[in-house]
Amino acid sequence: MKGPCTFSCHGSTEIYAGHEVPEVKFNPEKHLNISSTPPTQITFKDLSLPRPASAASPVAGSAPFPLFSPAAIPLLRKELLNPAYLDKTATPFSNHNLIVRNTAAHSLFFKDIWTHPDVMRAVSQAAGVELEIVMETIEIGHANVQVDMRRYEGLERADMLERVSEELTSGKFGEVESGRVRVEVEKRSEEEMSKEVNGEGGLIVPWHYDSYPFVCVVMLSDTTNMVGGETVIKRGDGSLFGISQPGTGSAALLQGGSVQHLALTAKNSPDRVTLVTSYRAKAVGLWDVSFITNVRPYTDLSILYPQWSAYRLQVLSQNTTAMTRRLATSTVTPTEFQSFMRKQEDYIRTTANQIVPASTVSAAIAQVGVSQFYHILELYTSDQMFTAAPRECPQCGHRGKLDKQHLAACESMRTWRPELEAWVSFEESLKAIRSGGQGILGGAGAGTRPDLEAVVRSFWWDVEVGLRQGGDWGIADELARLGLTEYLIEYLGMFGIVIQK
Repeated sequence: MKGPCTFSCHGSTEIYAGHEVPEVKFNPEKHLNISSTPPTQITFKDLSLPRPASAASPVAGSAPFPLFSPAAIPLLRKELLNPAYLDKTATPFSNHNLIVRNTAAHSLFFKDIWTHPDVMRAVSQAAGVELEIVMETIEIGHANVQVDMRRYEGLERADMLERVSEELTSGKFGEVESGRVRVEVEKRSEEEMSKEVNGEGGLIVPWHYDSYPFVCVVMLSDTTNMVGGETVIKRGDGSLFGISQPGTGSAALLQGGSVQHLALTAKNSPDRVTLVTSYRAKAVGLWDVSFITNVRPYTDLSILYPQWSAYRLQVLSQNTTAMTRRLATSTVTPTEFQSFMRKQEDYIRTTANQIVPASTVSAAIAQVGVSQFYHILELYTSDQMFTAAPRECPQCGHRGKLDKQHLAACESMRTWRPELEAWVSFEESLKAIRSGGQGILGGAGAGTRPDLEAVVRSFWWDVEVGLRQGGDWGIADELARLGLTEYLIEYLGMFGIVIQK
């Protein structure tokens, strides 16, 4: 019987594609395929890259390694694309990509398989440090579904999602299989990858840093004939290094919060469905470099913000508990304690700053689009967005070049959103700069992400070559440093610098 895929719970059964089937329960013996052989690790040294201050281990990534069994794949796809809740979890990202998030909040099987101790150990082993999942459910098995969304043009959202669900959970992936599959797709040459990186239509995700320190990527598609799909990292000498696309059920680990990378499009496959779970190092006291800048545009903020806040408060609680125990059992100098408290203040402020109002996020995405949103910080840091800037400031009437120097010096700067908490960080950064504190700009944590460090490095370079004065750090610089892209777009618009889709 073939028909629309509909799920509904009836005690211990579900209705799927018109058939009543037993409720899926996770069984590690059936659904895991973990090898006793440790995965091959790729270090920062291997890539000729300095180990960033943000890196919790020397491991930049890993080669693919087996994780989930063939029997688990159709079950994971059905749970991921379950029409009973897909409307709550899916967001079209582009003509070629559907993003699905927070499945673990609706599927116990989905959550159980990712949080099983054996899976946690395998992923931690690949990372070279013990890991824990960030947040309760929303970053467990985030899915990138590479599928031609243009095939569903003209359909209402509900009909489109039902079609996607039916097509991607029927046929081969509608059946539980057994047997062996290849661990990884054959990696192409650097020349072949370079053509796609620099060409058209080769990227499914552009150059970026991940929002969280570590990610584990698992393949849920048939890779028998698949070509490409590599994760590409730029080596220290500028050449490209590719991590092979994992085979069906296999995984690859990346310390993506510290490594700039992109994902190439996979070919010769009707779809490419990957699951991505995010982690941080479990060690208490290690600075957490997580930022949610890049996930705000396509995430239900009513779910993201409470989970983000709870997760960050949990880390804060662990840090303060550890310090309380130290104070009770050993000597902590006043200087050390004051340094600890400043770090916690920075951490709290960073946590709060990342909670941008939904209306501001929506306005930014409506203006620039999700894809362009990812390029804003780079366009600002590189000055590319100023090439088409007005020749007269609409705020003060200044005639001439409208650039970062003017944005920082314009008398209208402080009239913009004076209530914003980012102004507190701005004043601290400005004070640090005027005292010559290049190294301390950014406080204890905000300056440790390579993508945000680039904002600070760009400023000091401009000062060195005479493009800016040492004290001319503006609120636009601070917004970029804090990863508050939505506010940066709004602020630039006040000066007639409008970025559009």
